[in-house]
Amino acid sequence: MNALGILELCGYSTALLAADSMCKAADITILAIDFNKPADADQDKIPLLAQVKFTGRVDDVKAALDAGIARAEKYNDREEILGRVIPNYDKGLTGLLKISAMKK
Repeated sequence: MNALGILELCGYSTALLAADSMCKAADITILAIDFNKPADADQDKIPLLAQVKFTGRVDDVKAALDAGIARAEKYNDREEILGRVIPNYDKGLTGLLKISAMKK
């Protein structure tokens, strides 16, 4: 069964480090890393939100998410990190996963 994983955290470099740890921990595919600067970001310690979107088997996605959270906790406070696993996600979401909040 395929699953969709989403890891939200603060910072570009933290997102890359977390994605690296996730790929090393489990057999997953990174679909996208999306970045967004909220309107009130200047008040934040790290003014850039990142979202890592990835897929794999349910157990792999869970293992990857645990690894990504553990890596992100070295740079972000735990309350700044969100992680979700959607088992057997609807394939209709696939097109939405490619939509970015960043202006190109």
